[in-house]
Amino acid sequence: MAESKFKVFISSTSEDLRRHREVARDAVLDMDWHPVMMEHFGASPETTVEACAGRVKACDLVLLIVGMRRGWVPSPAQGGDAERSITALELDSARVNVPAIEVLAFLANEKQWPGLLWEDTDAGRAWMKQFRASLNQPAVFFDPESDLPAGPSDPLLRFRGKIQQALVAHKVRLLARQQPVQAASAVDDFGRAREALMDAGSVLFLGSAVHALGPLSAAAVAADLREGNVDQETSVATAAEYSERVKGGRQRFLERLTAVIDTQQKQAAPPVLFKLVAEMLARVRAAGPPRRMPLLVSSSWDLELEDSLRDLQPTIVAHIVRSADERSREGKILVLRHDGAYEICLADKVNLPKDACVIYKPLGSPLLNRRLQEIDPDLDIDTVVATESDHLTFLGRLENQHTQIPTRFTRHLQDSPLLFIGYPLDLWNYRLVAQVFQTAGRLGSNSILAVRRPASQLEALAWRRLGAAVVPMEADEFSRRVAANGTAARSAAP
Repeated sequence: MAESKFKVFISSTSEDLRRHREVARDAVLDMDWHPVMMEHFGASPETTVEACAGRVKACDLVLLIVGMRRGWVPSPAQGGDAERSITALELDSARVNVPAIEVLAFLANEKQWPGLLWEDTDAGRAWMKQFRASLNQPAVFFDPESDLPAGPSDPLLRFRGKIQQALVAHKVRLLARQQPVQAASAVDDFGRAREALMDAGSVLFLGSAVHALGPLSAAAVAADLREGNVDQETSVATAAEYSERVKGGRQRFLERLTAVIDTQQKQAAPPVLFKLVAEMLARVRAAGPPRRMPLLVSSSWDLELEDSLRDLQPTIVAHIVRSADERSREGKILVLRHDGAYEICLADKVNLPKDACVIYKPLGSPLLNRRLQEIDPDLDIDTVVATESDHLTFLGRLENQHTQIPTRFTRHLQDSPLLFIGYPLDLWNYRLVAQVFQTAGRLGSNSILAVRRPASQLEALAWRRLGAAVVPMEADEFSRRVAANGTAARSAAP
């Protein structure tokens, strides 16, 4: 099956869910798939019911979006039964097909849905309740988003994220069926990963799994944000989205996230990896030109890495997600130097010394927000990319030359090997890395290594899709082996 011909039927009522249909259509197009919608049907001698059934059976997937309206109910003369809605008939067509066509269901949250978008009659409401209850399959629930501005730039931000997440997950499942995952060879790749770290020739991507499952890991942060109220399997971005809603606003959520990071940072032991990185950077700086300092990319919200490199006077680079005092700053780049001096500029205007120790934090940090507030009390900016909505906003801005990854980093990302250590490749991290590669014009011929025990077959497949060789080790295990090899080499030296 050619991926470009993968067809997705979008099934829903029209008038009340028009914008939701548009968002779903755009999400399907973003996957390079083909959306099939009633709005696009041409003239046909068939009844509408027959036309819909035929289109459904020609598709590979159905996106079912259900609000609280029944919609059109075709009569027997129109090909229906005067009871089931056209949406219900489309669903039936998918299920009775041989083989059955997969359905991804999205249900409006009944408790939050506006009354004006409900069925007008008691009979209609009773039918909808029965229809929703009889779907008998997992579904994603979505809320109204009247707090967001209408318009083509960012319609239904949270709903779009849920649709995109479901489509990406479905695509990964398809690939998993077609391409069985092959185990990576730690024996072949450990030496390459060790050299990539110690020879300072690679861009280092350091993730939250450098802390294993302990304090400051993604799992630990998500658990504290959930506060026992969300499923244990929820991703950290989903836990953050939930926490922001429960806390009742951005500021209260950031206060909660800051408290979580502060508490866990006191409990966390500095990873062995950070000491190795500090030693490597110190050697490169001492060697001087033509050696250039490697780029460090940190996807953690804490500042443990930055504090461990204090002697190297690191410069932190992050994106401004929001700015309360000056909206024109949103999307720009923050450059914070070790002495507290800072600069806010466009992505293509970032200028850093060649010997600077640079830590790029694409997801920002609540502690970075606080540090800036201490430096300049009048500066009220937010660098944190935590919630699902944050990720969507951030990823969208990476397509603009002024708000993308700093141009200064492009050469590093284009021509250097990449070494991921402790980087858990969940859906949002995968999308971030893929967008960074696309923005930088990353060439597939350069090596990519990942020190990571994939948490699932889907994660292993995602690494394959990025072209990475996986060294199946925990970050701490890898670091201790690298450190032990270094000690042995020094002992054997004359």
